[in-house]
Amino acid sequence: MSFIVQTVHLTKKYRNQIALQNVNLLIEQGTIYGLLGPNGAGKSTLIKHLVGLLRPTEGQVLLFGEPWRREHLWHIGALIEGPALYGHLTAWENLAVHATLLGVPKNRIDEALEQVDLRNVGSKKAAQFSLGMKQRLGIASALLSRPKLLILDEPTNGLDPAGIREMRGLIHRFCQQGMTVLVSSHILAEIEQVVTHLGIISKGQLRYQGRLRDLLAQGQQRVELETPQLQQAYRLLQPSFPALRVEGQKLVLPNPGAVTAQIISLLTQHGIAVTKIDTVQDDLETLFLRLVESGNYR
Repeated sequence: MSFIVQTVHLTKKYRNQIALQNVNLLIEQGTIYGLLGPNGAGKSTLIKHLVGLLRPTEGQVLLFGEPWRREHLWHIGALIEGPALYGHLTAWENLAVHATLLGVPKNRIDEALEQVDLRNVGSKKAAQFSLGMKQRLGIASALLSRPKLLILDEPTNGLDPAGIREMRGLIHRFCQQGMTVLVSSHILAEIEQVVTHLGIISKGQLRYQGRLRDLLAQGQQRVELETPQLQQAYRLLQPSFPALRVEGQKLVLPNPGAVTAQIISLLTQHGIAVTKIDTVQDDLETLFLRLVESGNYR
């Protein structure tokens, strides 16, 4: 197994504040790795260590199997905290500036614009671009060096549904082209639709790391029941089902097994109407909140 990114006991402290604590990140080559966490969890701080904008207080960053060196940046493209664009320049002219700074040939500009579907924007200035187009132009600048690793920090922030869908398609395409993609977000639904692997970070600590499908497989089933006679139904069912609980206007029974028919039969025998009953599987949001709020590590 080849890891393109690895951190070993990575810790970052600011006086009395611990921004990252003992983070052991592992990103396999050729994957789309989602770094998921609430705002302020440490996602951007971790990413800044990978690109050399911050140095660790303790621990180590390894890239491409080697301890971090500035030369590794030639193989990394990154969009962190939004694109840096010149509003009075066209898409091509913006990339020409970046190409000059990077020392890469200008013939890569059209290639990068093609990769993000901005080849045909002509003389339109960047200031006139939609937010989604600006994001894609920022990504194009990160592609100029033909990176092996592409890092995208909150790439869907502020985008409308169409822009989010376009961004999702681009990320899949980059992976198909052979890049490893690290994408950070606090939007669970977007992460779930695009990544193969996942790291969940909270309060500077990595709470889960592994395949997305493996995390989802750990989810539990539950029965959710709605009735206009909520308290009466609870008193009737609770002796037979001790794990039953009230959540808002629902009765919830975790890990129910094959008891749905038994529950309905018991309620109807006592004249209690059931307006809705579902068997629900834990989704990513439920698992995420459970990990973040419990402080358990996996």
